[in-house]
This record gives sequence, C-alpha cells and structure tokens, in this order.
Amino acid sequence: MKHRYILDMESILSKIQQHGYESIHIHHTGGSTHDEMGEGARAAIRMRQAIKNEHVNNQNWLDIGYHLLLMKDGIWVKGRSFHNRPASIRGHNSGAFAIAVVGNFETDKLQGEQLEEITKLISELQRVGYEEDEFLLHREASATACPGTNITREKLFSYEEHS
Repeated sequence: MKHRYILDMESILSKIQQHGYESIHIHHTGGSTHDEMGEGARAAIRMRQAIKNEHVNNQNWLDIGYHLLLMKDGIWVKGRSFHNRPASIRGHNSGAFAIAVVGNFETDKLQGEQLEEITKLISELQRVGYEEDEFLLHREASATACPGTNITREKLFSYEEHS
C-alpha cells in the first residue's frame, strides 16, 4: 500500500506545473548523515515526521518548511502543502517551490538513486520551461553552506545518466 505522502515523478511534475512556481529552491536537511538513516517508505515517513517536528516545535513554523523531501534511496516525500509558501529562503519565498535533499551534504555524497531522482526532476522541469537560473541553491541567497559543499550546480545540471 502506498502512503499518502510518497509521491512519484509524474504527480510531482503535475503539481509543480499546476501551481506555476517562479523559482525552485534546493536545500539539504543537514543534521543526520546517510549512515544514520534507514531506507524504504517507513523510514521516509519517520524522517518526514522528525523534520516536521523540528520545524514546527523548534523553528516555530506552521509546518515543515519544504514542499518536497528526497530520501537517500530516491523516494520522494511530500512536505508542506503545494498551495502554501515555503519557509525556504528569507526574502525569496514568494512564488517559490522548496526541495530538501535529505542528508548532510557537507559529509554525504550526492549519488545513486538520490542523484538520479533530483537530476531527473531538474531535467523534467527544464523540459517544461524552467530555466537554470530559476533554480536557486540556498547558499546563493543566504549566508549558509546549505545545500552543502557536495551539492553543486555542476552536479545537478550536468548529470546525464537518467533516461
């Protein structure tokens, strides 16, 4: 049975196109490394809840900050409602869609299914009209290392392995 928070690429693309976001923000969750995470749908839902608890209880936000989470095993998980503005990059949230790649990419490497899925989404979004300059890495607009030194524009926009 598929969980209501687990999304496939087709539904993600449909929702993004339906809402007509002006920019796409890319983050990492920091904190836990890949070695500390489980895999599969149950682990993904537990991680979503942990992130939501952090954002609501410690950041005092109304909900999880990101619209979408990408787990280390390539599972996409819905975060905040696609109708709501993200808590993403101060001063840049209006019209934005926020994605968090789960992991600490100061130490974790973006690879495998996680790399495959994020680059596939970016490629599909470019295919439907999003330009590279409409994608914003968190550190490009704030004094932060997010999404980590191991997530770069070159890695996100040059990866060709997906079909």
